[in-house]
Amino acid sequence: MAITTFSELKTAIADTLNRADLTTTIPNFITMCEAKGNRILRTRDQRTRNAAFTISSEYTAVPGTFREAVKVKLTTSAPTQPLTYCTPEEMDIKSAERWDSTGEPIWYTIEGGYLRVNPTPDTTYTAELVYYAALTALSDSNTSNWLLSKHPDAYLYGSLVHSAPYLKDDDRIGIWAGLFDAIIQDILLEDQRSSVGQRIAVRGRSIG
Repeated sequence: MAITTFSELKTAIADTLNRADLTTTIPNFITMCEAKGNRILRTRDQRTRNAAFTISSEYTAVPGTFREAVKVKLTTSAPTQPLTYCTPEEMDIKSAERWDSTGEPIWYTIEGGYLRVNPTPDTTYTAELVYYAALTALSDSNTSNWLLSKHPDAYLYGSLVHSAPYLKDDDRIGIWAGLFDAIIQDILLEDQRSSVGQRIAVRGRSIG
C-alpha cells in the first residue's frame, strides 16, 4: 500500500506489527522516530531561511524549529556582512577582551536556544538566518512532511524500531533497525551527491 499520509503510515505500522493492542501506541513510535531523525538528519530539505531575523542584543532567541545554523548574514546595509562562527568558549574569550565594546556584530555562536553575537549590537540589525529546521511532526492535522513524501520507508522502519519494548524478543527488531540505519545513510549520501553535482555543474558552465 502507498504510505503518503499520517493515517496510511499508522495503518502500515499496525499491519506490520500485527498487534491490535498497540493501535493507540503507534503515534508514540512515530514521535520517537521523528526525534531520532531530528538528531541525525541534516539535508537540504531541512534548510530554512529567515530573511528578517532581527538582532538587537547580545542574545537573540532562535526559531522554535531551529536545530543547527548554516549561516548568519547581516543585511541591514549593502554589501551584506556574513558573521563568522566561533565556539561558545571562543565567544567567552572575545567577550572578556571586548567587554565594553558595542558595534556591528562580527562573530556568532549558538548557546542553548539563543544566537549570541559579538560585539554587542549598537542598534537593531536585520539578518538572514539560514538553518536546519526540525521535522514538522505528523499528526491528524498535519498529515505529511518532506521526509514522509520522499522517504516513507524511513518513517516506517524508524517507527517499527521503537516498538521494541512491546515486542521483546521479536527477531524482526534487528532487521528493522538495520533497514532504518541503511535508509538514513542513503538519504545523507543522496543529499551529498546532489550538492556535489550542483558544484560540478557550476564549474562546468561555459562563459562567453
